[in-house]
Amino acid sequence: MLAKVDSKYALVIYGSKRARQINAYYEALGEGHFENVGPLVEADSTDKPLSVALREINAGNLLVLGETEV
Repeated sequence: MLAKVDSKYALVIYGSKRARQINAYYEALGEGHFENVGPLVEADSTDKPLSVALREINAGNLLVLGETEV
């Protein structure tokens, strides 16, 4: 996973930002809002958002562009 980012600290930051987006997606899903993109890898309801985010980074589903991710 470290080959996909500049440092282990960047990995933590990118993973936590994406986990917050996944959390917001699940919260908004119940309200009918779709502001964030849901999980880009298979995830069941027992998976924690950070685990899903790190699997997305490992699978190459997220592009890390400086301070933001797509």
